[in-house]
Amino acid sequence: MPLIVGCAPSKAPEAEGPIRVVDDTGREIILEKAAERIVSAAPSNTEILFALGLGQKVVGVGDFDDYPEEVKEKEKVGGLYDLSVEKIISLQPDLVLVISGAEEAVARLEDKGLVIYTAEPKTLDQTLENIRKIGQLTGAHAQAQELISQMQEDIEAVKSRVADIAEEKRPKVFWVVWNDPLMSAGQDTFISDLIVTAGGVNILALDGLTGWPEYSVEKLIEHNPDVIIAPESLAPTPDVILQDARLSSVKAVQGKRVYVVPDNLVVRPGPRVTQGLLLVAKAIHPELFE
Repeated sequence: MPLIVGCAPSKAPEAEGPIRVVDDTGREIILEKAAERIVSAAPSNTEILFALGLGQKVVGVGDFDDYPEEVKEKEKVGGLYDLSVEKIISLQPDLVLVISGAEEAVARLEDKGLVIYTAEPKTLDQTLENIRKIGQLTGAHAQAQELISQMQEDIEAVKSRVADIAEEKRPKVFWVVWNDPLMSAGQDTFISDLIVTAGGVNILALDGLTGWPEYSVEKLIEHNPDVIIAPESLAPTPDVILQDARLSSVKAVQGKRVYVVPDNLVVRPGPRVTQGLLLVAKAIHPELFE
């Protein structure tokens, strides 16, 4: 009888082990199985969960979570940094999503045996990675990859339009975080990544500034930005900036290139942020995004 090669029985698939991801604090998060009861204490993470079709698994949300509409029907668990530990425990979640800044509450929750995942993406790429990890923790792998692919297409569509603009010809941009005292977004912030991706130069990066620093009017006038962008919560209309006497000599004000964008599309690193990116790109390069 001839020898038959390659007919050994196929190896049985290995049993799926615990889910392991590393959060933005560098800690390893371990779940024995995909989360079924989730508390999300930040709007960005809550929007991700609902975009992944996991709304029914969300048992609690933060006080500032307002999108999508179904979020308003969920139990509230406190603000971003002043979480109600007792309320969260009472909801018996097997996963709690937070952002940096609530370390005291996180420590108390972990003492009670709860699993905490901290997300603090500072770039678009990190936002996509956060979506992937949340999909992994919740068993929504396919939904997460589909969402990521859609967002990547949106990002690439913006990048491709500004790709051929030389660095020295990219408009200088000032982002107004607050106007009295004047504050802006440093080079290591999510806002700065939006500016750069949209084909602009964040003037705070020219000074090597990070975080959310106060910024002198004198320094602003020195850099003389081509474009100024502000959130609606600070400036409901561009006139708030255009009529600021301190800024009257700035090129962006003189050329009336002052733009206002909805806060939630640019400050929440979630599914809608590519809409915010497009608005920023239109402000910086209106000729390319008509």
